Amino acid sequence: MNPSHTGANYSLLSGTRHREGNVYFPKVLAMPRRETVWVTVIVALIVLSMGPVRKRKEENLFPQFLLLAEMMEKIRSHYVEEVKDEELFQGALDGVVSTLDPYSQYLPPKEAEELQVDTEGEYEGLGIVIAIRNQQLTVITPIEDTPAFKAGVLAGDRILTINDESTEGITQENAIAKLRGRAGTKVTLSLHHESQEGSKDVRKITLTRARIEVQSVKGLCRAADGRGWNFWVDEAEGIGYIRVNQFQEKTMPALDEAMKRLTSNSSRDLKGLILDLRFNPGGLLNVAIEMADRFIRDDLIVFTKGRARDSFKKYLARSDDDYPAIPLVVLINKGSASASEIVAGCIQDRKRGTIVGSRSFGKGSVQSIINLDEAGDNHKLKLTTAYYYTPLGRNIHRTEGAKESDVWGVIPDVVVDLTPEELKELVQQRNESEVLRTPSAETRPAGGAESGPPGEAEPGAGPPSLPSGWTPDKQLRRAIEIFKSLNASPEA
Repeated sequence: MNPSHTGANYSLLSGTRHREGNVYFPKVLAMPRRETVWVTVIVALIVLSMGPVRKRKEENLFPQFLLLAEMMEKIRSHYVEEVKDEELFQGALDGVVSTLDPYSQYLPPKEAEELQVDTEGEYEGLGIVIAIRNQQLTVITPIEDTPAFKAGVLAGDRILTINDESTEGITQENAIAKLRGRAGTKVTLSLHHESQEGSKDVRKITLTRARIEVQSVKGLCRAADGRGWNFWVDEAEGIGYIRVNQFQEKTMPALDEAMKRLTSNSSRDLKGLILDLRFNPGGLLNVAIEMADRFIRDDLIVFTKGRARDSFKKYLARSDDDYPAIPLVVLINKGSASASEIVAGCIQDRKRGTIVGSRSFGKGSVQSIINLDEAGDNHKLKLTTAYYYTPLGRNIHRTEGAKESDVWGVIPDVVVDLTPEELKELVQQRNESEVLRTPSAETRPAGGAESGPPGEAEPGAGPPSLPSGWTPDKQLRRAIEIFKSLNASPEA
Protein backbone atom coordinates (compact mmCIF):
# COMPACT_ATOMS: atom_id res chain seq x y z
CA MET A 1 0.00 0.00 0.00
CA ASN A 2 1.41 3.34 -1.02
CA PRO A 3 -1.20 5.99 -0.24
CA SER A 4 -0.79 9.42 -1.75
CA HIS A 5 -0.56 12.40 0.61
CA THR A 6 -2.83 14.33 -1.73
CA GLY A 7 -5.40 11.57 -1.95
CA ALA A 8 -8.19 10.66 0.44
CA ASN A 9 -6.75 10.35 3.89
CA TYR A 10 -9.06 7.46 4.81
CA SER A 11 -6.72 5.15 2.88
CA LEU A 12 -4.34 5.41 5.81
CA LEU A 13 -6.80 3.37 7.84
CA SER A 14 -8.01 0.97 5.19
CA GLY A 15 -8.16 -2.68 6.08
CA THR A 16 -10.16 -4.86 8.40
CA ARG A 17 -11.22 -3.89 11.93
CA HIS A 18 -10.90 -5.85 15.13
CA ARG A 19 -12.87 -5.32 18.31
CA GLU A 20 -11.62 -4.73 21.84
CA GLY A 21 -14.28 -4.31 24.48
CA ASN A 22 -16.98 -2.02 23.09
CA VAL A 23 -14.65 0.00 20.86
CA TYR A 24 -13.59 -0.81 17.31
CA PHE A 25 -9.94 -0.28 16.40
CA PRO A 26 -8.55 -0.11 12.87
CA LYS A 27 -6.17 -2.87 11.93
CA VAL A 28 -2.99 -1.08 10.88
CA LEU A 29 -1.28 -2.52 7.81
CA ALA A 30 2.26 -1.85 6.73
CA MET A 31 2.63 1.84 5.85
CA PRO A 32 5.17 4.62 5.83
CA ARG A 33 6.30 6.08 9.14
CA ARG A 34 4.42 9.37 8.64
CA GLU A 35 1.08 7.61 8.33
CA THR A 36 1.89 5.30 11.22
CA VAL A 37 2.37 8.32 13.47
CA TRP A 38 -1.19 9.49 12.91
CA VAL A 39 -2.69 6.04 13.32
CA THR A 40 -0.82 5.82 16.61
CA VAL A 41 -2.30 9.15 17.61
CA ILE A 42 -5.83 7.89 16.98
CA VAL A 43 -5.26 4.63 18.84
CA ALA A 44 -3.73 6.50 21.79
CA LEU A 45 -6.69 8.87 21.96
CA ILE A 46 -9.14 5.99 21.91
CA VAL A 47 -7.28 4.02 24.57
CA LEU A 48 -7.14 7.07 26.85
CA SER A 49 -10.86 7.62 26.41
CA MET A 50 -11.96 3.99 26.83
CA GLY A 51 -12.99 4.61 30.44
CA PRO A 52 -15.40 7.42 29.61
CA VAL A 53 -16.63 5.59 26.50
CA ARG A 54 -17.52 2.48 28.49
CA LYS A 55 -19.45 4.63 30.96
CA ARG A 56 -21.30 6.33 28.10
CA LYS A 57 -21.87 3.45 25.72
CA GLU A 58 -24.33 5.42 23.65
CA GLU A 59 -21.53 7.74 22.44
CA ASN A 60 -19.30 6.68 19.58
CA LEU A 61 -16.23 8.88 19.72
CA PHE A 62 -14.16 7.06 17.12
CA PRO A 63 -15.39 9.17 14.15
CA GLN A 64 -14.39 12.34 16.00
CA PHE A 65 -10.89 11.01 16.64
CA LEU A 66 -10.63 9.96 13.02
CA LEU A 67 -11.78 13.40 11.87
CA LEU A 68 -9.19 15.13 14.06
CA ALA A 69 -6.34 13.00 12.74
CA GLU A 70 -7.50 13.45 9.15
CA MET A 71 -7.69 17.22 9.51
CA MET A 72 -4.22 17.45 11.05
CA GLU A 73 -2.74 15.28 8.31
CA LYS A 74 -4.39 17.42 5.62
CA ILE A 75 -2.79 20.48 7.21
CA ARG A 76 0.60 18.79 7.24
CA SER A 77 0.24 17.78 3.61
CA HIS A 78 -1.41 20.79 1.97
CA TYR A 79 -0.88 23.92 4.05
CA VAL A 80 1.01 26.57 2.08
CA GLU A 81 3.93 26.51 4.53
CA GLU A 82 5.44 23.60 6.43
CA VAL A 83 4.01 23.21 9.92
CA LYS A 84 5.83 21.43 12.72
CA ASP A 85 4.00 18.53 14.36
CA GLU A 86 4.59 20.11 17.77
CA GLU A 87 2.76 23.26 16.70
CA LEU A 88 -0.22 21.27 15.45
CA PHE A 89 -0.49 19.29 18.66
CA GLN A 90 -0.10 22.49 20.72
CA GLY A 91 -2.90 24.11 18.73
CA ALA A 92 -5.15 21.07 19.13
CA LEU A 93 -4.60 20.97 22.89
CA ASP A 94 -5.18 24.71 23.24
CA GLY A 95 -8.32 24.41 21.12
CA VAL A 96 -9.83 21.73 23.32
CA VAL A 97 -9.38 23.80 26.48
CA SER A 98 -10.49 27.06 24.83
CA THR A 99 -14.02 25.65 24.44
CA LEU A 100 -14.41 25.65 28.25
CA ASP A 101 -13.86 29.07 29.90
CA PRO A 102 -11.22 31.83 29.97
CA TYR A 103 -9.54 30.40 33.08
CA SER A 104 -8.87 26.81 32.00
CA GLN A 105 -5.57 26.34 30.22
CA TYR A 106 -3.19 23.70 28.90
CA LEU A 107 0.30 24.36 30.31
CA PRO A 108 3.28 23.05 28.35
CA PRO A 109 6.48 22.61 30.40
CA LYS A 110 7.71 26.23 30.08
CA GLU A 111 4.37 27.74 31.12
CA ALA A 112 4.00 25.18 33.90
CA GLU A 113 7.27 26.41 35.36
CA GLU A 114 6.15 30.04 35.04
CA LEU A 115 2.98 29.23 37.00
CA GLN A 116 5.01 29.56 40.18
CA VAL A 117 5.62 33.22 39.36
CA ASP A 118 1.90 33.95 39.65
CA THR A 119 1.51 32.13 42.97
CA GLU A 120 4.48 33.96 44.51
CA GLY A 121 2.94 37.35 43.65
CA GLU A 122 6.12 39.00 42.34
CA TYR A 123 6.90 39.61 38.68
CA GLU A 124 7.92 42.29 36.20
CA GLY A 125 5.14 43.93 34.24
CA LEU A 126 2.41 46.57 34.40
CA GLY A 127 0.33 45.48 37.39
CA ILE A 128 -3.08 44.73 35.89
CA VAL A 129 -5.34 41.72 36.29
CA ILE A 130 -7.02 40.77 33.01
CA ALA A 131 -9.62 38.34 31.73
CA ILE A 132 -11.44 37.55 28.49
CA ARG A 133 -15.00 38.79 28.91
CA ASN A 134 -17.46 38.55 26.01
CA GLN A 135 -14.54 37.76 23.68
CA GLN A 136 -12.75 40.99 24.64
CA LEU A 137 -9.54 41.46 26.63
CA THR A 138 -10.78 43.30 29.73
CA VAL A 139 -9.07 44.79 32.78
CA ILE A 140 -10.50 43.28 35.98
CA THR A 141 -8.56 45.81 38.02
CA PRO A 142 -5.25 47.64 38.14
CA ILE A 143 -3.15 46.77 41.19
CA GLU A 144 -2.14 49.57 43.52
CA ASP A 145 1.48 50.78 43.54
CA THR A 146 1.99 49.69 39.92
CA PRO A 147 2.56 51.48 36.59
CA ALA A 148 -0.97 50.67 35.40
CA PHE A 149 -2.64 52.08 38.52
CA LYS A 150 -0.55 55.25 38.51
CA ALA A 151 -1.28 55.81 34.80
CA GLY A 152 -5.04 55.68 35.38
CA VAL A 153 -5.90 52.29 33.87
CA LEU A 154 -9.43 51.49 35.10
CA ALA A 155 -11.39 48.38 35.95
CA GLY A 156 -13.58 47.73 32.92
CA ASP A 157 -11.08 49.07 30.39
CA ARG A 158 -10.98 46.97 27.23
CA ILE A 159 -7.49 46.57 25.80
CA LEU A 160 -7.89 46.98 22.03
CA THR A 161 -4.23 46.85 21.03
CA ILE A 162 -0.88 46.01 22.62
CA ASN A 163 2.00 47.77 20.86
CA ASP A 164 -0.37 48.48 17.94
CA GLU A 165 -1.24 44.78 17.54
CA SER A 166 -4.95 43.98 17.77
CA THR A 167 -6.06 41.85 20.72
CA GLU A 168 -9.00 40.41 18.80
CA GLY A 169 -9.04 36.64 19.38
CA ILE A 170 -6.08 36.77 21.80
CA THR A 171 -5.95 34.28 24.67
CA GLN A 172 -5.46 35.38 28.25
CA GLU A 173 -2.11 33.61 28.39
CA ASN A 174 -0.79 35.28 25.24
CA ALA A 175 -1.95 38.66 26.50
CA ILE A 176 -0.10 38.17 29.79
CA ALA A 177 3.05 37.22 27.88
CA LYS A 178 2.82 40.44 25.82
CA LEU A 179 2.13 42.66 28.83
CA ARG A 180 4.88 41.29 31.04
CA GLY A 181 8.54 41.96 30.35
CA ARG A 182 11.77 43.25 31.80
CA ALA A 183 11.53 46.20 34.15
CA GLY A 184 12.34 49.42 32.34
CA THR A 185 10.91 48.35 28.97
CA LYS A 186 7.85 50.08 27.53
CA VAL A 187 4.51 48.90 26.19
CA THR A 188 1.74 50.92 24.52
CA LEU A 189 -1.94 50.13 25.05
CA SER A 190 -5.11 51.33 23.35
CA LEU A 191 -7.99 51.37 25.85
CA HIS A 192 -11.74 51.83 25.60
CA HIS A 193 -13.88 51.75 28.76
CA GLU A 194 -16.89 49.41 28.79
CA SER A 195 -19.15 52.24 30.00
CA GLN A 196 -18.53 54.08 26.72
CA GLU A 197 -20.14 51.43 24.52
CA GLY A 198 -20.88 52.90 21.09
CA SER A 199 -18.42 55.79 21.36
CA LYS A 200 -15.10 56.01 19.54
CA ASP A 201 -13.24 57.45 22.52
CA VAL A 202 -10.01 55.42 22.63
CA ARG A 203 -7.17 56.28 25.04
CA LYS A 204 -3.62 55.45 24.06
CA ILE A 205 -1.04 55.25 26.85
CA THR A 206 2.58 54.14 27.05
CA LEU A 207 3.65 52.44 30.27
CA THR A 208 7.05 51.46 31.62
CA ARG A 209 7.21 47.97 33.10
CA ALA A 210 8.44 47.62 36.68
CA ARG A 211 9.06 45.05 39.36
CA ILE A 212 5.63 44.39 40.89
CA GLU A 213 5.75 44.02 44.67
CA VAL A 214 2.45 44.95 46.24
CA GLN A 215 2.02 46.27 49.77
CA SER A 216 -1.22 44.55 50.58
CA VAL A 217 -2.45 46.46 53.68
CA LYS A 218 -2.69 50.24 53.89
CA GLY A 219 -4.52 52.98 55.74
CA LEU A 220 -6.17 56.16 54.57
CA CYS A 221 -2.88 58.02 54.08
CA ARG A 222 0.73 58.03 55.22
CA ALA A 223 1.37 58.79 58.87
CA ALA A 224 3.33 62.00 59.34
CA ASP A 225 6.36 60.14 60.71
CA GLY A 226 6.71 58.26 57.40
CA ARG A 227 6.97 54.88 59.11
CA GLY A 228 3.47 53.62 58.54
CA TRP A 229 -0.14 54.53 57.86
CA ASN A 230 -2.95 56.48 59.46
CA PHE A 231 -5.79 54.00 60.04
CA TRP A 232 -8.42 56.56 61.10
CA VAL A 233 -10.87 58.10 58.66
CA ASP A 234 -12.66 60.01 61.42
CA GLU A 235 -10.86 59.67 64.74
CA ALA A 236 -13.29 61.98 66.54
CA GLU A 237 -16.15 59.60 65.69
CA GLY A 238 -14.03 56.50 66.31
CA ILE A 239 -14.23 55.28 62.68
CA GLY A 240 -11.26 53.25 61.50
CA TYR A 241 -10.23 52.55 57.91
CA ILE A 242 -8.13 49.70 56.47
CA ARG A 243 -7.75 48.86 52.81
CA VAL A 244 -6.52 45.52 51.55
CA ASN A 245 -5.14 45.48 48.01
CA GLN A 246 -4.39 41.76 47.63
CA PHE A 247 -4.51 38.54 49.62
CA GLN A 248 -0.86 37.58 50.12
CA GLU A 249 1.15 35.63 52.67
CA LYS A 250 1.98 38.81 54.63
CA THR A 251 -1.56 40.21 54.54
CA MET A 252 -2.93 38.79 57.78
CA PRO A 253 0.02 39.77 60.03
CA ALA A 254 -0.25 43.30 58.60
CA LEU A 255 -4.03 43.39 59.11
CA ASP A 256 -3.63 42.14 62.69
CA GLU A 257 -1.09 44.91 63.32
CA ALA A 258 -3.42 47.57 61.92
CA MET A 259 -6.32 46.31 64.05
CA LYS A 260 -4.06 46.30 67.10
CA ARG A 261 -3.19 49.92 66.38
CA LEU A 262 -6.88 50.88 66.19
CA THR A 263 -8.09 48.91 69.21
CA SER A 264 -5.23 49.83 71.57
CA ASN A 265 -5.74 53.59 71.19
CA SER A 266 -5.98 54.94 74.72
CA SER A 267 -7.62 58.21 73.72
CA ARG A 268 -10.32 56.93 71.36
CA ASP A 269 -12.45 53.76 71.22
CA LEU A 270 -12.93 52.09 67.86
CA LYS A 271 -16.68 52.32 67.19
CA GLY A 272 -16.71 51.17 63.59
CA LEU A 273 -14.38 49.83 60.89
CA ILE A 274 -14.39 50.38 57.14
CA LEU A 275 -12.69 47.48 55.32
CA ASP A 276 -11.89 48.65 51.78
CA LEU A 277 -11.63 45.81 49.24
CA ARG A 278 -12.03 47.97 46.14
CA PHE A 279 -9.55 47.22 43.31
CA ASN A 280 -8.60 43.99 45.11
CA PRO A 281 -8.31 41.20 42.48
CA GLY A 282 -7.98 38.41 45.05
CA GLY A 283 -5.05 36.15 45.82
CA LEU A 284 -4.56 33.26 48.22
CA LEU A 285 -7.69 31.38 49.28
CA ASN A 286 -6.33 30.49 52.73
CA VAL A 287 -5.73 34.18 53.46
CA ALA A 288 -9.31 35.05 52.46
CA ILE A 289 -10.60 32.29 54.75
CA GLU A 290 -8.45 33.55 57.61
CA MET A 291 -9.61 37.13 57.12
CA ALA A 292 -13.30 36.20 57.09
CA ASP A 293 -12.65 34.04 60.16
CA ARG A 294 -11.41 37.10 62.08
CA PHE A 295 -14.78 38.82 61.66
CA ILE A 296 -17.19 35.91 62.30
CA ARG A 297 -17.23 33.57 65.25
CA ASP A 298 -17.96 30.18 63.75
CA ASP A 299 -19.91 28.30 61.08
CA LEU A 300 -19.58 28.41 57.29
CA ILE A 301 -17.40 30.92 55.40
CA VAL A 302 -17.62 29.57 51.84
CA PHE A 303 -18.02 26.25 50.04
CA THR A 304 -17.06 24.89 46.64
CA LYS A 305 -19.09 22.61 44.41
CA GLY A 306 -18.51 21.06 41.00
CA ARG A 307 -19.35 17.86 39.11
CA ALA A 308 -16.75 15.64 40.78
CA ARG A 309 -17.50 14.33 44.25
CA ASP A 310 -14.24 15.61 45.70
CA SER A 311 -14.99 19.15 44.50
CA PHE A 312 -17.43 19.75 47.36
CA LYS A 313 -15.56 21.37 50.23
CA LYS A 314 -16.66 23.47 53.20
CA TYR A 315 -14.49 26.11 54.85
CA LEU A 316 -15.49 26.81 58.44
CA ALA A 317 -14.57 29.56 60.88
CA ARG A 318 -13.02 29.10 64.30
CA SER A 319 -13.99 31.11 67.38
CA ASP A 320 -10.60 31.54 69.03
CA ASP A 321 -9.03 34.42 67.09
CA ASP A 322 -11.79 36.92 66.35
CA TYR A 323 -11.51 40.69 66.18
CA PRO A 324 -13.78 42.67 68.52
CA ALA A 325 -17.42 42.59 67.38
CA ILE A 326 -17.48 46.21 66.22
CA PRO A 327 -19.81 47.49 63.46
CA LEU A 328 -18.32 46.80 60.04
CA VAL A 329 -18.73 48.25 56.55
CA VAL A 330 -17.02 46.61 53.54
CA LEU A 331 -16.39 48.62 50.38
CA ILE A 332 -16.33 46.80 47.03
CA ASN A 333 -16.43 47.72 43.34
CA LYS A 334 -16.15 45.99 39.97
CA GLY A 335 -12.42 45.59 40.59
CA SER A 336 -13.12 43.38 43.64
CA ALA A 337 -12.75 39.76 42.55
CA SER A 338 -12.18 36.21 43.74
CA ALA A 339 -10.91 36.23 47.36
CA SER A 340 -12.40 39.71 47.88
CA GLU A 341 -15.81 38.36 46.89
CA ILE A 342 -15.44 35.42 49.25
CA VAL A 343 -14.84 37.76 52.21
CA ALA A 344 -17.57 40.24 51.22
CA GLY A 345 -20.08 37.47 50.44
CA CYS A 346 -19.46 35.77 53.78
CA ILE A 347 -19.84 38.99 55.78
CA GLN A 348 -23.04 39.81 53.88
CA ASP A 349 -24.66 36.39 54.26
CA ARG A 350 -23.70 36.11 57.92
CA LYS A 351 -25.07 39.63 58.52
CA ARG A 352 -21.80 40.62 60.14
CA GLY A 353 -21.57 43.96 58.31
CA THR A 354 -22.92 46.19 55.55
CA ILE A 355 -21.58 45.99 51.99
CA VAL A 356 -21.32 49.38 50.22
CA GLY A 357 -20.24 50.27 46.69
CA SER A 358 -20.86 48.71 43.28
CA ARG A 359 -21.30 45.11 42.17
CA SER A 360 -18.15 43.00 42.27
CA PHE A 361 -16.48 41.39 39.24
CA GLY A 362 -17.81 37.84 39.55
CA LYS A 363 -14.66 35.69 39.52
CA GLY A 364 -15.60 32.75 41.72
CA SER A 365 -14.23 29.63 40.05
CA VAL A 366 -11.74 27.07 41.35
CA GLN A 367 -8.81 26.18 39.08
CA SER A 368 -7.09 22.90 39.88
CA ILE A 369 -3.60 22.14 38.56
CA ILE A 370 -3.65 18.60 37.14
CA ASN A 371 -0.49 16.77 36.13
CA LEU A 372 -0.65 15.17 32.68
CA ASP A 373 1.53 12.25 33.64
CA GLU A 374 1.19 10.29 30.40
CA ALA A 375 3.01 13.03 28.46
CA GLY A 376 5.90 13.42 30.90
CA ASP A 377 8.11 16.55 30.81
CA ASN A 378 5.94 18.47 33.33
CA HIS A 379 2.85 19.05 31.17
CA LYS A 380 -0.06 20.37 33.24
CA LEU A 381 -3.71 21.25 32.88
CA LYS A 382 -5.18 24.22 34.74
CA LEU A 383 -8.85 23.26 34.83
CA THR A 384 -11.91 24.90 36.34
CA THR A 385 -13.30 22.17 38.60
CA ALA A 386 -15.74 23.99 40.89
CA TYR A 387 -17.41 27.28 41.78
CA TYR A 388 -17.34 29.23 45.03
CA TYR A 389 -20.66 29.67 46.84
CA THR A 390 -21.46 32.05 49.68
CA PRO A 391 -22.84 30.59 52.94
CA LEU A 392 -26.42 31.01 51.65
CA GLY A 393 -25.59 29.18 48.44
CA ARG A 394 -25.12 32.06 45.98
CA ASN A 395 -22.76 31.29 43.11
CA ILE A 396 -20.12 34.02 42.99
CA HIS A 397 -18.92 33.25 39.46
CA ARG A 398 -20.14 35.15 36.42
CA THR A 399 -20.29 32.72 33.52
CA GLU A 400 -19.79 33.80 29.92
CA GLY A 401 -22.91 35.54 28.65
CA ALA A 402 -24.42 36.07 32.10
CA LYS A 403 -26.91 38.92 32.38
CA GLU A 404 -27.04 41.67 34.97
CA SER A 405 -30.23 40.10 36.31
CA ASP A 406 -28.50 36.74 36.93
CA VAL A 407 -27.00 35.67 40.26
CA TRP A 408 -23.24 36.33 40.29
CA GLY A 409 -20.73 38.37 42.23
CA VAL A 410 -21.68 40.33 45.33
CA ILE A 411 -24.34 43.02 45.08
CA PRO A 412 -23.87 45.66 47.83
CA ASP A 413 -26.52 46.23 50.46
CA VAL A 414 -26.08 49.93 49.70
CA VAL A 415 -25.36 50.49 46.01
CA VAL A 416 -23.23 53.56 45.27
CA ASP A 417 -21.93 53.54 41.71
CA LEU A 418 -19.15 55.84 40.48
CA THR A 419 -18.98 57.42 37.04
CA PRO A 420 -15.75 56.89 35.04
CA GLU A 421 -14.72 60.43 35.99
CA GLU A 422 -15.32 59.74 39.69
CA LEU A 423 -13.39 56.49 39.35
CA LYS A 424 -10.41 58.37 37.89
CA GLU A 425 -10.55 60.82 40.79
CA LEU A 426 -10.52 57.91 43.26
CA VAL A 427 -7.44 56.43 41.58
CA GLN A 428 -5.69 59.80 41.71
CA GLN A 429 -6.64 60.19 45.37
CA ARG A 430 -5.11 56.82 46.18
CA ASN A 431 -1.92 57.76 44.38
CA GLU A 432 -1.76 60.94 46.48
CA SER A 433 -2.27 58.94 49.68
CA GLU A 434 1.27 57.59 49.21
CA VAL A 435 2.76 61.04 49.72
CA LEU A 436 4.21 61.97 53.11
CA ARG A 437 2.77 65.38 53.90
CA THR A 438 3.89 67.65 56.71
CA PRO A 439 3.09 71.35 57.23
CA SER A 440 6.27 72.24 55.33
CA ALA A 441 5.71 69.80 52.47
CA GLU A 442 2.06 70.18 51.62
CA THR A 443 2.57 70.05 47.88
CA ARG A 444 5.25 67.38 47.61
CA PRO A 445 4.44 65.30 44.48
CA ALA A 446 3.46 61.65 44.55
CA GLY A 447 6.37 59.23 44.47
CA GLY A 448 8.75 61.68 46.14
CA ALA A 449 11.76 60.68 48.19
CA GLU A 450 9.80 60.67 51.43
CA SER A 451 7.01 58.33 50.38
CA GLY A 452 8.13 55.89 53.04
CA PRO A 453 9.87 52.54 52.80
CA PRO A 454 8.30 49.59 50.99
CA GLY A 455 6.91 46.62 52.85
CA GLU A 456 3.82 45.75 54.82
CA ALA A 457 1.98 48.27 56.96
CA GLU A 458 3.52 49.38 60.24
CA PRO A 459 1.59 51.21 62.97
CA GLY A 460 2.11 54.92 62.38
CA ALA A 461 2.54 57.08 65.45
CA GLY A 462 2.12 60.47 63.81
CA PRO A 463 -1.04 62.45 63.16
CA PRO A 464 -2.99 62.13 59.90
CA SER A 465 -1.28 63.69 56.86
CA LEU A 466 -4.21 64.28 54.53
CA PRO A 467 -3.72 66.74 51.68
CA SER A 468 -5.32 70.14 51.97
CA GLY A 469 -8.97 70.11 50.89
CA TRP A 470 -9.25 66.31 51.01
CA THR A 471 -12.78 64.92 50.84
CA PRO A 472 -13.79 61.24 50.83
CA ASP A 473 -15.00 59.71 47.59
CA LYS A 474 -18.73 59.08 47.24
CA GLN A 475 -18.59 55.43 48.34
CA LEU A 476 -16.36 56.10 51.33
CA ARG A 477 -18.51 59.07 52.31
CA ARG A 478 -21.60 56.84 52.35
CA ALA A 479 -19.81 54.35 54.61
CA ILE A 480 -18.89 57.14 57.03
CA GLU A 481 -22.50 58.35 57.05
CA ILE A 482 -23.69 54.86 58.01
CA PHE A 483 -21.47 54.88 61.10
CA LYS A 484 -22.40 58.41 62.09
CA SER A 485 -26.08 57.46 61.96
CA LEU A 486 -25.33 54.50 64.25
CA ASN A 487 -23.32 56.68 66.66
CA ALA A 488 -25.92 59.46 66.80
CA SER A 489 -27.79 59.61 70.08
CA PRO A 490 -31.54 59.03 69.71
CA GLU A 491 -33.76 62.00 70.43
CA ALA A 492 -35.59 62.07 73.77
